[in-house]
Amino acid sequence: MSKSIPKFKTEAEERLFWQNTDSAEYVDWSDAEEVSLPKT
Repeated sequence: MSKSIPKFKTEAEERLFWQNTDSAEYVDWSDAEEVSLPKT
């Protein structure tokens, strides 16, 4: 079970959170799909 992602007051606060936090605790990456983006 994943943890709930906290609410952030600012984008800077969220950015700092993700820089210091392992996303594996918050996101179930087993459901992720691989995508291919075109080169521009």
